[in-house]
Amino acid sequence: MKSSLKRQIKELVRRIDFPMLVYIYETGRIVAMSKRAEQLIGEKCSNINTIWEGKGKQKFSKEVLTNGSIVLYQRYITNKKDRLVIDLEVSSLDLSEEHVMIVLFEESYKRPFCKIYRKRIPRITWRNKKMELLGCNTFLEKDVERRFIEEKFVLSEGEEYKMSDIRSRQEKLLKTQEGQFDLLEEVKVEDNATSFARVNRISLSNKNGTSVGILTMYTLILDDEVFQAFQDEIQRENNILSEAIKRSNWIAVTWEKGAEGIVDYISPNVVKWGYTLQEFYEGKLTWKDIIVKEDYPLFKYKNTVSEGVKESALVIEYRIRKKDDEIIWVKDETIECTMGDSTKYKQGILAEIEKTKEEKEKQNEYSKENLWKDKVRRNSNKLPVEKS
Repeated sequence: MKSSLKRQIKELVRRIDFPMLVYIYETGRIVAMSKRAEQLIGEKCSNINTIWEGKGKQKFSKEVLTNGSIVLYQRYITNKKDRLVIDLEVSSLDLSEEHVMIVLFEESYKRPFCKIYRKRIPRITWRNKKMELLGCNTFLEKDVERRFIEEKFVLSEGEEYKMSDIRSRQEKLLKTQEGQFDLLEEVKVEDNATSFARVNRISLSNKNGTSVGILTMYTLILDDEVFQAFQDEIQRENNILSEAIKRSNWIAVTWEKGAEGIVDYISPNVVKWGYTLQEFYEGKLTWKDIIVKEDYPLFKYKNTVSEGVKESALVIEYRIRKKDDEIIWVKDETIECTMGDSTKYKQGILAEIEKTKEEKEKQNEYSKENLWKDKVRRNSNKLPVEKS
């Protein structure tokens, strides 16, 4: 990598208020670290391979290395003082002769890439010199469709960019190779909502120093005092919750209300049921999927009638199907909560329980009756209304 590109990357990362580092995949050599990343792994760390568990190279698939991006959950890293469990996002810029890896580390100590913290995560795109999109990080792709990424940027005055204006700015960057830093622009993200962002762009160059593309990062601007106070409170709660879960046999889960059990957070010890965090966080499984089919109507009904009741927990017993198809009984104590972005969630603490043969038979009959009633209710809603 040319020294001029190193300098630009260091200047870019220095301006990012998030745990981030950039390294070369082939050697593991760290090119740049943000202040928050230095606090996490140590400012003297020069090779990322020294922090992975086992002190070896973290390998990625060809799909990821070819301008891809991936989120990895519950990975162990070590620094001089501690052995930490983190989540991280890795994006790969394929520069032909080498792969430049951009790593975003956890920030929340719970699940940093949940909706609350997602607004704080830098969005990243990289393009070739023809301005064709080569790749973007996971969280930009979650905001907008890839084909609309360029069109989501507008001027701070509210006037929309024309493609010619965008190309003119990008062509200037490619020609001068002078980074464009701390630009204030409006961006449209989830649900077409508008927010201000701090935008930074640099020119990517090959080993000969020729411009081959552009790397862009933007960070949504939040009120720092409000965010810090909110973050501190959440971290204190999470530390207490994590310690309690470690010392117990509980499983904690948070799912978005009205979203058919889409999981926003689940404690790592769900692995004892045979499931992985990735299956829930990537949307391959919902909470509904692991509840025994006959018990789900009762689960759904009780959660529906308890909506809006925040003073006390909903207590319900139902069956869970483990990965190996074993059926277990759980006692679920669930409360309703509203998170930072006003989205309503259900947060439950589950404990496995034993039931007598008589209790199981009684519950089975009750679940079958509720399943039948649920089918009748759904079918009746589909009946055509007769005209008089």
